[in-house]
Amino acid sequence: ILCLREGNEMNLHNEETEFCSVLGEMISENHNSSGYVVVNEMLCQVVGAIASLVYSKLVLIFTYKRDGGKLTEDGFFPCSYSLLQDNLGISRRAQDTAIESLVKVGLIKSENKLCTATNSMIRHIAVNPDVSVVDKLIIDAYNTKYHTNLPYRVNKGE
Repeated sequence: ILCLREGNEMNLHNEETEFCSVLGEMISENHNSSGYVVVNEMLCQVVGAIASLVYSKLVLIFTYKRDGGKLTEDGFFPCSYSLLQDNLGISRRAQDTAIESLVKVGLIKSENKLCTATNSMIRHIAVNPDVSVVDKLIIDAYNTKYHTNLPYRVNKGE
């Protein structure tokens, strides 16, 4: 059960327990150097397991680069195929499919930009900082999957 942060239009409530989580914050807060990557089950149902894994890793990289002041002026960071393959074991084709899914639902932007040092094009990623996009995807997936069995009320701010 997911209850989004206070002030957000979309909330899921359970009568007995209410707890809050936003995927981007959860990923960043639970990241540690032990090599684990947090993945949301409902997001897996929306974009697939590999795309969810890639998204979680991209959020970690984005957070690290942002905190270190290493994003480009327009909020992008370089993300080579070898970076994700070395960290996640995901092939180039699977990365392309995952990133295409994430772009399609608005979680990230992807552009190829020229690297002047190597004079070659390198993929750059920008993570959408609007966590309400993730929230809406997860809530919509939950409503689609469990629309007949909801044990609690769902408010969408409509």
